[in-house]
Amino acid sequence: MDAAKKSPFVFNGEEVKMINFTTETFNPYSIVYFTQSKVVYMGHQFFAGMFPRIDRGHGADVEKYTDTISAVVEEIPEEAKIIPGYGPLSTKEDLENYKRMLIETTAVVRLKIKDGKDKKTIQREGLGEQWSMWGMGLVSTDEWLGTIYESLMRE
Repeated sequence: MDAAKKSPFVFNGEEVKMINFTTETFNPYSIVYFTQSKVVYMGHQFFAGMFPRIDRGHGADVEKYTDTISAVVEEIPEEAKIIPGYGPLSTKEDLENYKRMLIETTAVVRLKIKDGKDKKTIQREGLGEQWSMWGMGLVSTDEWLGTIYESLMRE
């Protein structure tokens, strides 16, 4: 994983990988992967079924965050159980859907910026029905759109 530093160790006879990220939702943060049990603790790096809160004040942005999620998806097996920071116990499929949400909602905002729309206009237009339930968690759709907009405008 290019985006992370991995440090394996053994606990109760099981290899445990600590995957350390330094520029994502919170700075720094580790994901813990129990390789034999196939359990992944993601904490604040995963908001299951909801838009994430990204700490832009510490240099985090949506694209780096998406890279983190993509790296974890690549690392873990299909049958992995994922413990998110927020939301229910999840599967790799849930994490893949989360990654898809990150990619697709970012693409929507990127296109609207290219069309000359400002943050308020993008927030007013929203994301449509497909992503409406994702805004029912800790982060509203307006806040998520603002986060994406601000991340992309830093480029």
